[in-house]
Amino acid sequence: MKSEKTRSVKFFIKSLPAVDEKDERIKIFEKEKELYRCLLPYLLKYSEEIWLPRLYLCDDQLLILEDLRELDLADCRDHLNLGDMEMFNIIKSLAIMHSSSIVYEFCNGICIGDAFKNCLQEITLSSSVPWLNTGLKALVEVAKIHPKYKTVKGQAFIANELLSHLYMICSMADTSLKYRNVLCHRDLWGGNIFLNHQNPHHAAVFVDFQTCRYSPPAIDIIFIIFMNLSREQRILSEYVYLRYYYRQLLKNFEYCENKTFLTISEQELHESYKEFQLLGLVYRFLALSILNVPRAIVNDHYKNVERSEQLLEYMQRNKELRSLIFESVADIIDWIIERIEK
Repeated sequence: MKSEKTRSVKFFIKSLPAVDEKDERIKIFEKEKELYRCLLPYLLKYSEEIWLPRLYLCDDQLLILEDLRELDLADCRDHLNLGDMEMFNIIKSLAIMHSSSIVYEFCNGICIGDAFKNCLQEITLSSSVPWLNTGLKALVEVAKIHPKYKTVKGQAFIANELLSHLYMICSMADTSLKYRNVLCHRDLWGGNIFLNHQNPHHAAVFVDFQTCRYSPPAIDIIFIIFMNLSREQRILSEYVYLRYYYRQLLKNFEYCENKTFLTISEQELHESYKEFQLLGLVYRFLALSILNVPRAIVNDHYKNVERSEQLLEYMQRNKELRSLIFESVADIIDWIIERIEK
């Protein structure tokens, strides 16, 4: 009689949240579920590396995915300033993801933005989203006490104009009529990036595809650079990473006889990176105001109703956070003013 062997397999399970059917989290789950059902796994056919968890089951209530911890992968949420090896690895996976979407379109004769429009809609970057409104209002309140803008002119700009300029980010991740669009993750902060920290050459894997859009690739590059590097490191290395991304993108097309469908030039990549930087600058502030404060104060009220008072109070007690927040706000205001004066 043959002996029976038991194999234990661990999964990562996402389920439909038990909330009111109008709750935004329902839309988030539905969006990611449809992307896994209809698109994401099929892109791997055109990929050199595995850049998303493998899907085991997708139904109306559940997503059952590969448990990345079983592959010795861990997220980067506690790595506030990633090194070159980690960044190159992440950007390589990003270029594979983007190129896979381009080749998928070419081979199937479709536009992802049109064919999957219903599951690529915006759900977080909108003036109707409480989380964004609360964060931008907190940004304005911090700007009012910033030492750099205590002048009459500075205070008038903050009171009367700043908020309207901040809402420009709501259109930056839209499908572009000017630049080539690809499938973008659109939320590549450390918590959504998994690496094998013992083997840095292992492909980076991305999770949480709820905010995917059909947008210029610079949107994803901006998120990676602005959300995972210090300001100093970003300024020092951003164009090194842009060049590396473009080389990797070209490399992924080497096996294709017809490369005319790429239609992304390095010059256009740099132009779009400069054009959409406000999105990265603002999201950096929003992340600092949530991830760098005590977990105890980050409840639904803090995230979605009123953030300013508690953030300002904590900034008074924490010099390191105050310095980071002031630096972030100055970058935002200076970027806006520079473009107004051009």
